[in-house]
Amino acid sequence: MRYRIKQEITVREIDSAEAYERILALRARAYAASGKAAPTTTYQETRALGDAKVLGFYHREQCVASFMVRFPADGARLESVDLALGHYPPTLPPKTDAIEVSKLCIHRDYRRTDLLKMLFEQVHRELVLAKRSSIVICCEPRLLGLYRAIGFRFTGHHFLKNGRRFEILVTTQKRFGLYGAHVGPIRWNLFLGEITREMLKRGELPPQAAPLLLWSIYGLFGPLAVVLENRKARTR
Repeated sequence: MRYRIKQEITVREIDSAEAYERILALRARAYAASGKAAPTTTYQETRALGDAKVLGFYHREQCVASFMVRFPADGARLESVDLALGHYPPTLPPKTDAIEVSKLCIHRDYRRTDLLKMLFEQVHRELVLAKRSSIVICCEPRLLGLYRAIGFRFTGHHFLKNGRRFEILVTTQKRFGLYGAHVGPIRWNLFLGEITREMLKRGELPPQAAPLLLWSIYGLFGPLAVVLENRKARTR
C-alpha cells in the first residue's frame, strides 16, 4: 500500500446498525492483530449514550478505519477515565470543555499510510466544531511516542485492563483562544495545517485576526514540513 492515500478516503458518520456491524468487524480484526480484546459495544448502546458519534473512513466502499468521539456533559461517565478509575480527577480538563476519543482502529494494510494523519485531522475538526479545547484518550505504552509527538501529555493517571497498562493522556489544542497553539510550527504543518486551511475554506473556522496571524507564521515552515513528510513517505 502506498503512503499517500487519504485523498481517496471518504468520512461518514455511522447512522445504521448495518454500517455499525462493519465497524465491529474492523475493530475485531484490528484489535486481534494487536493482541487485544475488541470492544463489543452495540449500536443501540452507542446511540443510548446520547453524546457520541462513530465515524467510519472508507476506501472504495471498504471501511478501513474508525473512531468514536463523545461530547460529554458534566454528569457523563467517560470510558477512558470514570469507568476505568472509578472517578474523574479534578486535575483533568472540565468535561464540558473536552471530547473523549476511543475505539480508534485502522485496517492493518493502511497503518503505514497517511490515513492515520487523516484520523488525527478529523479528531481536531470534531474538537473545533464542538467549540471545546481538550481531547482525552487512554493509550497503551507502545503508542505513547506517537501521541506524545502530536501534543498529548501525561496526566499522572493510569489503569490496568486485561493485564495491560493504559495511560490517560490529554492534549489541550486551544490555548489563549487559539487552536493549534499547543504545538510548534513543524508539527502544526505536519498534522493540523491542511485541516485548518480546509476548515477556513468551508467557513467552519472564523477568520479572526489572532489565529490567522499565528497560522500565517506557522505556514512559513510549511516547505520544511513537506520535506520531512516526503522523507517519511520514502521510508515506508
